[in-house]
Amino acid sequence: MKKGYELNITLNVLINPEIKKSASGILPNQSFLKLADNNLIITAFKVSEDDSKKIILRFYECHGETAELGLESAYFRLGEAVDLLERKVNEEVGKIAPWKIGSFEILV
Repeated sequence: MKKGYELNITLNVLINPEIKKSASGILPNQSFLKLADNNLIITAFKVSEDDSKKIILRFYECHGETAELGLESAYFRLGEAVDLLERKVNEEVGKIAPWKIGSFEILV
């Protein structure tokens, strides 16, 4: 699944002018955002519909197996779980059930 997305959907990159370049003028080579398990597919990384100061990360489990949720990023960390309407829900970060859609606020 992941390789199919990488091949068929182009990645749009926006450069933030506030990110510091190295002395050579090259942007740092860091992972922007990655989910720890390969069976978790990111479907949205977007500004919240209700609050422009919040970022929402949405993903789903694609292999029918339980996945361990872990976010690897130098810039972000997981916040609270939200539903598809971006309302907070009482759900712990941890295991993602097979075929489940997950949504979380992202903290900068």
